[in-house]
Amino acid sequence: MDDLPQLRKKIDHIDDAIVTLLAKRFAIVKTIGKYKKLHKLPAFDIVRRKKVLQSRLRTWYKKWLSEKIITDIRKNIHKESLRIQ
Repeated sequence: MDDLPQLRKKIDHIDDAIVTLLAKRFAIVKTIGKYKKLHKLPAFDIVRRKKVLQSRLRTWYKKWLSEKIITDIRKNIHKESLRIQ
């Protein structure tokens, strides 16, 4: 078993990877926002949001995440995505 400093270092690496992936995701969101603006589409798409949330609940729940944390993560990512768009 790893000792505490090694475990914390692993968490730090994972946190860095999460932030890097979120930055990449939000760069794509910015491009989507430009597309929507150009084509006069609303930033918010309720049908897509419901579909994505249901999909994430199924997939992430299998990875032992609670429904609350899944919902909170998606809500915050979506809120930031709308702000960027």
